[in-house]
Amino acid sequence: QAGKSPSCLINNWDRFKQQLFTLFGDPNEVRNAEFKLNSLSMKDNGKASTYIAQLQTLQSRVDWNNAAFAFHFRKGLLSRITDQLALTGQQLKTLQQLIH
Repeated sequence: QAGKSPSCLINNWDRFKQQLFTLFGDPNEVRNAEFKLNSLSMKDNGKASTYIAQLQTLQSRVDWNNAAFAFHFRKGLLSRITDQLALTGQQLKTLQQLIH
């Protein structure tokens, strides 16, 4: 914050935390992204493209292998979609195969 001394920022804990976050980013970014990936699911009336975009945004923040992403992607799909995937009989193992 322009014009304010560093000691002024330190005297206000919330302002200090915000300044640290602004300068250095989220210290728990990976853990938070992993938590969000574990709980991410497609909404009943949601679009597949929205779900895919959410997953891919989080994907860029963690260091998981393709099988882990494919698992979480499939886990979060609506049951009617996973039923249709099962009917195809194809072994879709990678995230790219599942998306396309």
